[in-house]
Amino acid sequence: MAYLTAATAKDRDQRLADFADAAVTAQIAAFKEIAESYRGVAFETTTATAVKVPGRADRKLATPHLKLISLSAASLDGTALTSDERADVTIWADEGILERAAGWSATQVSLTYTHGYASPPAAVLDACTEYVLCVLRARASGVSRNTLSEATEAGTTRYSTPDWYAGRPTGWLEVDRLLNSLPDYRTPGIA
Repeated sequence: MAYLTAATAKDRDQRLADFADAAVTAQIAAFKEIAESYRGVAFETTTATAVKVPGRADRKLATPHLKLISLSAASLDGTALTSDERADVTIWADEGILERAAGWSATQVSLTYTHGYASPPAAVLDACTEYVLCVLRARASGVSRNTLSEATEAGTTRYSTPDWYAGRPTGWLEVDRLLNSLPDYRTPGIA
């Protein structure tokens, strides 16, 4: 699912009315991928499946996602856990960890779970709308990116381009400001 539909994006910013719904929808999807990778979390409730191979018979099992909501299915070496056994699993939501008193001793653990925010924060919706507008307008008019610095006398102009390590995941300054206002759930040192 997308944060916004083409219609809701156009309602949020009337300047998007000039663009086809398909183009708006494509840029919403592109933004979602960037935002969730950059901040390390899904900004809406998402269902995921994962197959894990526990290193040893440990009580805690890390999932690939954070902000866990619920565990809907799990199996150990192909044998499904009952609903009572799943109810005994403790969810460490912000850490993305499932803890089971009986441990996860198996060659392979298959999981189905939900994770992410219940709904996108306002900053994500604002950033998404702005991103869609910036990208589509730039493509339609050939307008360059935001200017970071400019020198005169037949000068030098430096444009903002994507650079995650500099806090510019999209290169659009307002979009990046909004994304940087959100919590970062990525593992320190990993981009």
